[in-house]
Amino acid sequence: MLAGPENDPEDGKVDDGDYAVYWWDGNGPVKNLGALEPFGKKVKPEALVPLEHTDHKLRVLLFFDGPEEGEPRPVKIDQP
Repeated sequence: MLAGPENDPEDGKVDDGDYAVYWWDGNGPVKNLGALEPFGKKVKPEALVPLEHTDHKLRVLLFFDGPEEGEPRPVKIDQP
């Protein structure tokens, strides 16, 4: 799961830790996998698509609000 602020920052600056990724297996508690680094001014993560899970790493495709066509990019995240 991807979570972040409800409203855009007034100056458009996305700070470290504004967005985070969470893991939920459908049964147990939700686990915070960590904050995402900023990807640039007015570049806000909006959607996450899981791609693969190997060796305690989760590879996801992030889509963004701001860049043209969502500028998707793969990201690796530690997974519990």
